[in-house]
Amino acid sequence: MIVGAKEGEIIVKINAPPEDGKANKALIAFLAKFFGIAKSDIAIVKGETARRKRVVLPDSSEIKAKLNEILGGEGES
Repeated sequence: MIVGAKEGEIIVKINAPPEDGKANKALIAFLAKFFGIAKSDIAIVKGETARRKRVVLPDSSEIKAKLNEILGGEGES
């Protein structure tokens, strides 16, 4: 679940152990469901073994709108 946002980052809480990639898979599944996109459209590009991760999502107006809503306008460009 999304628990907040800080400094242009979204804070997501995942209830999966950080072993054998389970937490990463759970994060991707959550984001896919939240944004209504395929899991294959999401990539973790930094921090696969860290708590803090950078993910890449498709470039769409719907995703941008949801991100801006969560970030309170912080992420607008």
